[in-house]
Amino acid sequence: MRSSDSGQSNGTSGSPQTTLEQTEAKAQSEKNEKEKLQDYVKDLAGTLPDNPSELISDGWKDITHPEQAANSNSRTFENPKTGIQVRFDKGIPGQHGFGGKDHYHILNPNSTGKGDYYLDANGNPVPKNSSKSHIIPKRSK
Repeated sequence: MRSSDSGQSNGTSGSPQTTLEQTEAKAQSEKNEKEKLQDYVKDLAGTLPDNPSELISDGWKDITHPEQAANSNSRTFENPKTGIQVRFDKGIPGQHGFGGKDHYHILNPNSTGKGDYYLDANGNPVPKNSSKSHIIPKRSK
């Protein structure tokens, strides 16, 4: 009998069952990561401070590009523990809508473009310039 006819497995299974299990495990892992991100963002959105400098005292880093800092009312912060970034836009007196209100945007770490650039207060992806991307601060010390 030839060794290839011995009925012994060569160790490479590749069965449909194994592939299906791997696919399901990967999908579950991705779902868990998405849920963790949503939970974190919900908590974050409810605790963003009126004064963005308070983020610094909470351990966040100001990563605002120097050109942005010099030419806008916006500041970008990053939580070094999570990698999550938020942008604070200072409202301009006399401006209508969100332009006249202090607000934040939470950048989507999994963004693929303008259509899912930010996260809303519930951690769901939303496009740039959408009203749901604007998060009004709720915390003040």
